[in-house]
Amino acid sequence: CSRLPEPPKQAAVHNAVEDLRCIGALAAADESLTPLGKLLAQLPTDARLGKLVVYGCALGLADEALTLASLLGARSPFMMP
Repeated sequence: CSRLPEPPKQAAVHNAVEDLRCIGALAAADESLTPLGKLLAQLPTDARLGKLVVYGCALGLADEALTLASLLGARSPFMMP
């Protein structure tokens, strides 16, 4: 991170790691990817929405999960640009 033009703040990195741990994408002990984390890394979406889609598909509710993920991932059509 320190070689980036503007490295992220340490607090932001810590918060991101904690968020990934909370959703089960990172192992608590060594910060390695869990099987869920490996799946989420392949999806072109936010980790929380990806988890919604993965669990929805696992439970046989793919259509519902994809609908919710698309609604939660998009801006409101009633807001001005």
